[in-house]
Amino acid sequence: MNPAEAATFMARLEAGESLRSITGGTGQTPICSSRAFKVHCQLHPEWGSKAQALAKANSKSRILAGVKKQVDRRTHCKSGHELTPENTKLRITNRGWRHLECQLCRRGWNTRAHPTAAQVTAAIAVVEEGGTLADATARKSDGGVIRFNGLVAAFRLQPKLEGRLRRLSTRNAARKRKKLWSKRKRAAKESARDAARLRMTERIQYPEFPPDVVLRLLEEGCTLRMIFYGARPGQGNKKVCAGISSRKAFNKYCAAHPEWAERATALAEQNAQAANKRKGASQRERTYCIYGHSLHDARVHTRWSTGYTTRQCRTCERIRVKGARPMEPDKLLLVCQALQQKKSLAEITGRPLRGKKRPMISNTERLYCHRRFDPEFDRFVREMIAGSLSRSQILRWSMERARKLTDQRREEANDFETIRAMLPTYLPGRDDIAQNIFVALLEGSLRQDQIKERVREFVAAYDRDARKNGTVKFGLRSLDAPLFSDGSATLLDGLSSENYAGWDLSMLASTGRRIGPRRQRS
Repeated sequence: MNPAEAATFMARLEAGESLRSITGGTGQTPICSSRAFKVHCQLHPEWGSKAQALAKANSKSRILAGVKKQVDRRTHCKSGHELTPENTKLRITNRGWRHLECQLCRRGWNTRAHPTAAQVTAAIAVVEEGGTLADATARKSDGGVIRFNGLVAAFRLQPKLEGRLRRLSTRNAARKRKKLWSKRKRAAKESARDAARLRMTERIQYPEFPPDVVLRLLEEGCTLRMIFYGARPGQGNKKVCAGISSRKAFNKYCAAHPEWAERATALAEQNAQAANKRKGASQRERTYCIYGHSLHDARVHTRWSTGYTTRQCRTCERIRVKGARPMEPDKLLLVCQALQQKKSLAEITGRPLRGKKRPMISNTERLYCHRRFDPEFDRFVREMIAGSLSRSQILRWSMERARKLTDQRREEANDFETIRAMLPTYLPGRDDIAQNIFVALLEGSLRQDQIKERVREFVAAYDRDARKNGTVKFGLRSLDAPLFSDGSATLLDGLSSENYAGWDLSMLASTGRRIGPRRQRS
């Protein structure tokens, strides 16, 4: 097609004319053939996609208009019943088709249904297994077991069956909706999690590390974590944009540019200190507790369980103490038994010991409230805890002595290993030499700072002792050790049976070692 024909073609499509009539399929004068239209669409993809979409929409609208015209023109159904407004019902299918249904034919069709016992039993089984009436009356390809009119006829014969199946179907439908909703909810959560994970991992791709951008953000008050993660000041810890580069690239650039690194590091430390001071600002700026009491006289203290400094509302504390109830008889019996077993109040109230939780019998408020409520119990508690302070001090100082002794022994063991590491690794008597040095330290003949300088003296002394005993510096020789590398004879085998002071040369020769005169040096 030429440009003029293409423009005319598009204008007629936009006017609502079908592709068949434009290409001459209805006997009208065509602009071009259908083959020429397809070739022009291939040569001009943008024009072709628009034209094909218009042609498809026009075809569907013309079909619907023809069906509507045919339906509105009908006066009688196929059985000859008159299609009056009282006898007709307009039904629109899923595809959008309009259909006038004759009610007389529908009633006759329902009355003629004769379901079998197998079909009704199968429908009951579908509903009892968790399905609905819609599942039982679906198409056979979709798992249906009975036609809808057959099920209606069965309900007319058995009204009780209808009530039971409808109740089960309603319950099963509600369960299916709930299950579908939870499935959609899980899918939405997973998609949101995937999107968040994608945002966490994404980074602005720069060809190189952007020092100007990073320095500008540092001057604006951002920390390095905010820059790499994508957060900004005033937004909390939320990711509001993509992160820039990484800490590895930052360290690499700092190593290559010391002047820039000095300035950037100073700004990063300053911003980090400011960010640490901003932590907990929302809690520090609160003027009322969660119950509406003023915090102007709040008790500031450090929690022993977490180590955080907190503010305690005095009004809430007074209300909690006054409202505490006395202990129940069974709890009171357990507390009395614990006190008789010389347990402390801290252990009874469950306070942690050296960071480990202990089982709680009663909380502090209930215990002290019962002491105020029952003077006899208060006197009993005072008698039981009279010597608790001395017992706790004895336990404390015994643990302190044990800790000091452990540290001392650990330090001595470390000193021995340090001394042993100063000796050459090829010496077989390293442990003996290290022991001699350690004994000299304990006797006071050697100071700690002289070990490195005098270690050669102890090695030489060990060698002298070895020569004096005839063992040289490699220690004593075992009688079970082989004499030579190419034979199996030992020192014990070489002893003569008549005289233990000599050696049996014939035995040595029989073990594979050659014995002969020593070669004379030339």
